[in-house]
Amino acid sequence: VGCNVIHLGEVPTPLLNFALHQLEETDCGVMITASHNPAEYNGFKMFFQRHALCGDEVLSLKAELEQDFPEATPGELEVHDLSEVYVETIASDIVPPDDLKVVLDAGNGIAGEQGIKVLEAIGCEVIPLYCDVDGDFPNHPPDTSVAANLADLITCVKECNADLGIALDGDGDRVVAISASGTIVWPDELLMIFARDVVSRHPGADV
Repeated sequence: VGCNVIHLGEVPTPLLNFALHQLEETDCGVMITASHNPAEYNGFKMFFQRHALCGDEVLSLKAELEQDFPEATPGELEVHDLSEVYVETIASDIVPPDDLKVVLDAGNGIAGEQGIKVLEAIGCEVIPLYCDVDGDFPNHPPDTSVAANLADLITCVKECNADLGIALDGDGDRVVAISASGTIVWPDELLMIFARDVVSRHPGADV
C-alpha cells in the first residue's frame, strides 16, 4: 500500500520531532540519517506515535515488513517547509541573552544552517565552524561524544574569546557545550543544568 508522504526537505532530526507535533497530520516519521556515525554509514530513525523506535521495536517492524503485502496503491506527496516556524517557535520561548558570543561546530552535518538561525534569532553573535554540509565530514567525524572531535571547537572558543561553544552531531539531536575557558560540558552535566532551571520554575517537577 502506498504511503502519503509529507516531505520536510533536508532538516535536522529535532525539526522532524517538531513537525510531528506541529502538523498534527500524522504521528509517524522517518529521518534518513547516519546520525553521529562515520560517512560510510546511513540508515533511518523511525518514529511511531511520536516515540522513537529502538531495539526490539525495530526488530518487530522488520518481521512485519517480511510479510506479504496487498497490491500497492499510489500514495501522495506533500512538501512542507517548517524551518521559519521552527526558529520562530524556539525564539518566542527563550529570553534573549545579552551579547552572547557562540561558536557553533556542526561537524559538516545537516544542522549547521538551522543552528545558526536559531542562535541568531535568540540574540547570539554566532561564529560558524564547519557549518557547511559535507557528507564526507572532511574536518572531523560528527560524533560529539569523542573528545578529539571537539579540539577545533575548543581552540576556536579560546581564540575568539567566545562565551560558549556548541557542538552538534550529524543530524543535530546530540549536543555538547564548551565553556569560555575551553572545558567540555558533557550531556549528563548539561542535563543537570537544565533540570536545575526547570525545577526552579516548576518546584517538584519530575526530570
